[in-house]
Amino acid sequence: MSYQFGVCTFCGTGCGHFLKTSGGAIEGVYPAQQHPISKGRLCVRGWHIHELLRTSERQTRPLVRMNQQLEETTYEGAVSFLNDRIKQAGLDPATEIGVLASPRSSNEEQYLMMRLAREVLKTGNISLDSEGWQQSSLEIINEGTGFPGMTGSVEDIDKTDFIMVVDYDITRQNPIIGSEIHLAAMNGKQVITVDSRRTQMAKLSSGFLQVRPGSTEILMAALARLIISEEMVDLTRVKASISDFSQFRAEVETLGIAAAVAKTGIPEKTLRSTARALAEAESAMVFFPTGISGITPGTVKMIFNLFLLAGKVGTPASGVNPVPGITNLQGGIDMGAVPNRLTGFQDVRDVATIEKFRKAWGNDFCAEPGKPVYELLQEKPRLLFAVDHDEGIIRNAEEIRAVDTLVYIGAFSNEFSEMADIIFPIATYVETEGTCTTTGRRVQFSGKKVEPIEGVKPGWEVISMIAAGLGHEWKYANPAGIMEEIAALTPTYQGISHSRLDSIIGGIQWPCNNDYPDGCSSF
Repeated sequence: MSYQFGVCTFCGTGCGHFLKTSGGAIEGVYPAQQHPISKGRLCVRGWHIHELLRTSERQTRPLVRMNQQLEETTYEGAVSFLNDRIKQAGLDPATEIGVLASPRSSNEEQYLMMRLAREVLKTGNISLDSEGWQQSSLEIINEGTGFPGMTGSVEDIDKTDFIMVVDYDITRQNPIIGSEIHLAAMNGKQVITVDSRRTQMAKLSSGFLQVRPGSTEILMAALARLIISEEMVDLTRVKASISDFSQFRAEVETLGIAAAVAKTGIPEKTLRSTARALAEAESAMVFFPTGISGITPGTVKMIFNLFLLAGKVGTPASGVNPVPGITNLQGGIDMGAVPNRLTGFQDVRDVATIEKFRKAWGNDFCAEPGKPVYELLQEKPRLLFAVDHDEGIIRNAEEIRAVDTLVYIGAFSNEFSEMADIIFPIATYVETEGTCTTTGRRVQFSGKKVEPIEGVKPGWEVISMIAAGLGHEWKYANPAGIMEEIAALTPTYQGISHSRLDSIIGGIQWPCNNDYPDGCSSF
């Protein structure tokens, strides 16, 4: 019997736990007392993760569809079957191939899926299942700060003076972060919830702005207008430090406060008091959801501009904080599993970046932006790879069934695997090792705890086999070697390694490089 550290995979918070193993099986779960985020807590889902890991709904043998039936084969046989399909099809990579990565995969496996798409399949049509608004939120924050991630840190919640939670029942979606915010409210911090629903978070907050559905962006614009018109902040500082301030000011001044009251349903007195509380607070944070439940890019942009205006970006215990709903959604974007980025949010068209990757890989690759897979599905692609799946698969079942060749890489049986033409089973996250990047840009390591089902290979090895079968020999000995390559190619991950992370419960927050050798909690 042993107890081994791991990272909970249910949501994007990244809580630490210890899994009890006995006889090669997972028998129980216990919270990690020293973890900087979960602090000895687990939510109700986290307390039952060992039950999921004991499920019998596993893929245990490679399968290929012959004469309308899935038949057992070997990994080599499945790779050969795939190779033949691709050769016979004569596919256009730009329009007929898509790769749907999984936000539940490790960083190392997501990186390999990106490499498989761009180097081997020569397509930029790669995206993440359940991505929703996460990437668009990061694009907005990156445009404003050069920093594509949460600018604050969950660890600073108890240090901030003002907290805003937007369109988000965080107590249900990310319960541990919700409990930190609730504790801050109990300790006298001002917590404001903005939502059209009276959520549990709203009930626990010191203030609740129950906006009319679809009016959150208008509310944020009204708060910005009031801060400017009543000079609640030093406008000289704002003009000097923020580009395009005049344009932003003109934009929000087109909104009359009376119109904002009518559209949002929030009284003018409440708007004024909220704007002043935000402007006058020494520090402030805002939290909002991403992924499939995320808010629109326009709303995120207005939130970011409001907090920038109020001086709450780049200051201690402050930040604009998009919270991913799934374990490694942030990590997947960091690994370039999106149409227009390489690792670390590097522009796929940047000449120096292209040359760096070309030299490391020893091959040319697709250095053009592609399309998100769900958009590509409307154009009838002929080959689709998917790792795991989420409800988006079911919403697009008709389009997926129309694809000539469906390739599933995953540990579990599900609706997608039932439609697949080729199935590559892989080990679960407790049967291999790797890293994930959770809320707050926190890169954490999870080691192998039990042996996989006999004959089942880890995902990194399977993806490498697929690449080799298509003519690209990669020489990775283990996931640690993959991370070494990621670190060499990715400025924000430069100081990340398995050996370093293995000794740190709670991991390291990127950027971790020469400028920030021990990571960076907030920006």
